[in-house]
Amino acid sequence: MKDTKLQELIQRYIDGTATVTEQQELLNWYRSKDHTQVEWTDTEEVEDILDRVLLKTKQEIGVRVHSQTSRFKSFPWTRVAIAASILLALGIAWISHYHKVPKTEASLVQTEIIPGVDKAILKMHDGNSIDLETHHKGKIGSSLYTVSDGQLKLNDPEHTEDVTPKYTSLETPKGAQYHMTLPDGTKVILNAQSVIRFTLPFIGAQRKVSIEGEVYFDVVKDKNRPFIVTAQQSQIEVLGTQFNINAYDKNHLRASLLEGVIQLNTPKTKMKLVPGQVADIHNENGTIDLIKVDLNSELSWTKGYFDFKDMPIRNIMQQLARWYDIEVQYEGEMSDKEYSARILRRDNIKDILNKLEATQTIRFKTIGRKVIVMAP
Repeated sequence: MKDTKLQELIQRYIDGTATVTEQQELLNWYRSKDHTQVEWTDTEEVEDILDRVLLKTKQEIGVRVHSQTSRFKSFPWTRVAIAASILLALGIAWISHYHKVPKTEASLVQTEIIPGVDKAILKMHDGNSIDLETHHKGKIGSSLYTVSDGQLKLNDPEHTEDVTPKYTSLETPKGAQYHMTLPDGTKVILNAQSVIRFTLPFIGAQRKVSIEGEVYFDVVKDKNRPFIVTAQQSQIEVLGTQFNINAYDKNHLRASLLEGVIQLNTPKTKMKLVPGQVADIHNENGTIDLIKVDLNSELSWTKGYFDFKDMPIRNIMQQLARWYDIEVQYEGEMSDKEYSARILRRDNIKDILNKLEATQTIRFKTIGRKVIVMAP
């Protein structure tokens, strides 16, 4: 393909005027060996074109890859790097818009792996359990529970003076999430493989809960009854606010504040968060660090999507494993590549793996519910 024709095709792709045939022609060229023979007469102009191609692809698809020491815009623009970068952009765009995905190992799924569902178990102090998929109404001690549209609502009796509170827990397995409203009106969302413990009736001078995994809270204000969340070795104290606690990692937990004020208490220190702040609490030494992350990304799971930002493949697969209830195995040494993608949690896992494979930096093989991650 002549240089002038190639640049015309690239420009039409950027402008959105390239036909399906022209896009296929461009993609075929990127996949061929001929790109190493192209002589570019104006390197800076080509670099500008490629930047626009990559920006367009990022905006439309939301998937990119880079290493810790090299990002797209810092690549040395040799002919090979130019061709590889456009191949990455067009390859992903083609997958997203036309769904003509090559039949890779990632698509050879023997067992259907579906996204997570609304599912949870109520466990009572006496060891008995209630499956909320089949039991939609009943009593836990003197408190009432109802289930509607996959959401649990708890109500305490009008008179609780002579009632002894008993511990109860709501638990989600892998491949599930659940919404709950506590008796005080506080709304809670449990991510996959998470637990929240509380007492019923939900009474006392303080509203106390403890959690494992990841839980989002929208706490009803009550100045006379602070809301206390215990996670690992820390406590989070609030009056009324919206925040998220991620305690999957046993070595530290992360608190993200959307609205209001919360105070973080560890055995060694205290810190107040204001809206928009995210803090990491380290269990080993009890220290608290404010970190710079995208709050929308931290809370994306509550809105129905994954928002991976500059994330290593192992971290991505941890989240996918919890949500899709899969086992992940690694073969070979994983590189330091980091990925960014915004993906609906209802998407088929085959599509997610295929999009990652399209970066040509990772491969997958699926056997039953096991996903094997391999170097390219």
